[in-house]
Amino acid sequence: MTTVPAILVEDLSFSYGDSRVLEQIQLSIAPREFVGLVGPNAGGKSTLLKLILGLLKPQAGRIQVLGQTPRQAARRIGYVPQFPSFPRDFPISVEQVVVMGRLGIGSMLGWQRKVDRDAARHALQEVDALDLARRRIGTLSGGQLQRVLLARALTGEPEILILDEPTANIDQRVESDVFALLATLNQHLTILLVSHDIAFISDYVSRVACLNRTLICHGTTEVNSDAIQQLYGSHVRLVAHRH
Repeated sequence: MTTVPAILVEDLSFSYGDSRVLEQIQLSIAPREFVGLVGPNAGGKSTLLKLILGLLKPQAGRIQVLGQTPRQAARRIGYVPQFPSFPRDFPISVEQVVVMGRLGIGSMLGWQRKVDRDAARHALQEVDALDLARRRIGTLSGGQLQRVLLARALTGEPEILILDEPTANIDQRVESDVFALLATLNQHLTILLVSHDIAFISDYVSRVACLNRTLICHGTTEVNSDAIQQLYGSHVRLVAHRH
């Protein structure tokens, strides 16, 4: 029996006007795989995410998500953006933010049904943040906010989790906690994560997809100075460190 890939990208190309951003991209992510997507700024990472999420349409090639088009599969994807899409000083509680992840599920009216509130509290418990439910969103630290945004993505009960630089604004200790949490979620979710920190994510992901207009996938043991120099197009020094 052939397993349908969670995400399948074939011969994908995309341009903004005359500027080619993605060229002949090939990527297949298996169910419950944990893949890190890395590359320089303007290398095409955000564009590829938008195409997988169905916010853009391929100009050449195709994308399938769980055997469907990205738009058809949109409700089966949980997305954690790099920056929250609401002002931090907005007078709203953590639980209300997480419940927003249920919008579009079930009735268009009464989006704060009991089943939705229960799902929000379950998601907060899953990310070890249930104690924050009554807090105002503006009072949270960076690490706490990241857990809340992750809970918001999980409350829709997705099969795939896509994260864009989830640890960009938090310290290394909290970053380790977030990745340990993602490793646990990976037991039942497919995860695609964008990051700039190749060395750090290689301890957690099964493969690294290196994107700079074209894409090459590596096993984590194959990510060396030559691969990084090819990706970023300049001399790069690697610093080994242990904690």
